[in-house]
Amino acid sequence: MTLINRGLDGLTVPDRAPVAPVAPWPPVLLTTPSKPIGVGRRGFLGVAFASGAAVLAATPGSLSAASPPPGVSCVDSPRDLLDTALAAELLAATFYYTGLTAPTIHATTPPRAHGYGDIGFLRGALTQEMAHVDTLRALGATQRADRFYFPRSTFDHLGSTRDAWSFLWVLDHLETAFVGAYLAAAARLGALGHNDLALLALRVLEVECEHRTLGRVVAGDDPADNVAFEVDSFACGVDAAAALTPYLTGRGFPGGPIVTIAISTAAQIRAIA
Repeated sequence: MTLINRGLDGLTVPDRAPVAPVAPWPPVLLTTPSKPIGVGRRGFLGVAFASGAAVLAATPGSLSAASPPPGVSCVDSPRDLLDTALAAELLAATFYYTGLTAPTIHATTPPRAHGYGDIGFLRGALTQEMAHVDTLRALGATQRADRFYFPRSTFDHLGSTRDAWSFLWVLDHLETAFVGAYLAAAARLGALGHNDLALLALRVLEVECEHRTLGRVVAGDDPADNVAFEVDSFACGVDAAAALTPYLTGRGFPGGPIVTIAISTAAQIRAIA
């Protein structure tokens, strides 16, 4: 049975968002970067269990949905949240497209022994971000930008999750921020009674988690899946929107040249995905 959920203005959220075949969101630092665990997987598991215990201890006897800290009142409307999500997804798609078409990135991303390869991971992420864009547009989200800004170093070399402003460092920060943004959106949408849109936010969130982990696979981080609980970066959607400001304005980045990149079109993306 196919379930159809109601969205804004009578639009529908399909039970399965269409995904094309895979061919192969504080300024500056969007959020705390994921820190590699240097003590191996056994040490990581110890940290994971300790983190889970801390969460349970902080909320005794409560299994209710997350809410903003005391004194914080979110004012985001569903449309605000959809618009922020669309900006984030367009940013992600433009980031992946530019990386995949930058010779210095492509040339330093070798195939893996299993044949799919790191380039395939990045192409898959690009295709999925565009599926998110299409769904958000169908729900009435408004595009408010036609270009994004990045430090030039982002597309100069692949780098790593420890190499500030390199491609993989920005990937790790962006995807961690997107996860936090969708967590905040899901909580707000649920509080407003838009359970269908809250569910959609969680479904997209899960894919952003995959992108972050696969980025760490490309970086060679071990373990790549280094968190037991995703980073809850933002109390409200407006906080996530503010985190996008440097990428929308070019202001707030550290010193160094900034590159302006037009938002990638669907035709451009289809040509390489």
